[in-house]
Amino acid sequence: PSRSGLVTDNYGDMMTCQPLGYFITFTTYGGWLHGDSRGSIVKGKTTKFLPENPALRAYEKSVQEHETVVLDSEAREIVKQAILETCRFREWLLYTAHIRSTHIHLVLKANASPERVLIDLKAYATRSLRKNGYDQRRFWTRHGSTRYLNTTSQLNKSIHYIISEQGKPMSMYLNPGLTCQFPYKPEA
Repeated sequence: PSRSGLVTDNYGDMMTCQPLGYFITFTTYGGWLHGDSRGSIVKGKTTKFLPENPALRAYEKSVQEHETVVLDSEAREIVKQAILETCRFREWLLYTAHIRSTHIHLVLKANASPERVLIDLKAYATRSLRKNGYDQRRFWTRHGSTRYLNTTSQLNKSIHYIISEQGKPMSMYLNPGLTCQFPYKPEA
């Protein structure tokens, strides 16, 4: 680091610091509506949290184009394989992924923006589901959550959350090259 605290190269130019990874979550179509008991996020000029609101949830449900997408065990495996293949093809390092009935969590390191990663993963998963006979107009909600993981602690906590705090395991991947011990126990 330079005296200013910025990371520089041998020529004194500021370098871009890459995050250790991204924590990405996306949901199936209708799987997490605004007004849900878990709360929800609305993005606009500012991001705001919406608490539980049964009337809003009922309205959101009434304007859905089709039923909520719930991934069965076969569909979850198809999505997991699509994620693994996409990561291999793009040369992204997948740390962990957990494909649930109505949402997907994953932690990875990529040479692309988290938004690009999210778009590619959803596109490849959709293509694989359709190729295997699943016929929905839409499988996923618009966008998703894309968090930068800049510290080892953030990375470890995110991996722990995905593999240990999601209830009964469904379709899960844990990179066999991880040297961390899980379940992760945060330091006191």
